Amino acid sequence: MLNFILVVSLLFALVVAVFAVQNNAPVEISFLGWTFPGTSLVIIIFGSAAAGAVSVFFLGLFKQIKMKMEIRQLKAENSNLKFELNKVQSEVQSEGEAEKEDQEKKGTDKSENNLQV
Repeated sequence: MLNFILVVSLLFALVVAVFAVQNNAPVEISFLGWTFPGTSLVIIIFGSAAAGAVSVFFLGLFKQIKMKMEIRQLKAENSNLKFELNKVQSEVQSEGEAEKEDQEKKGTDKSENNLQV
């Protein structure tokens, strides 16, 4: 899947580059009261594509950081739950062994009582 995304991204970059090279006329850009006369359209197209790529990069980075924090939290929770599970299992095993010993003692006591009668 990652290879597919990489190929599509490269094809898109190639299309943007071809479009920019074919439309290289100077244009006047007005933005928030600023005016840039005679700016090459190639620079505007590449600048816009670069700004979009940087925006996507930072959004992806934010998402990765958030996911890593969640993974770290879940690993800690998993470790705590494993510890509790082992603790409960050992308690159950200890109780089972204690009951078994009690039953053996009761069985021994009954056989001694039968011998005395």
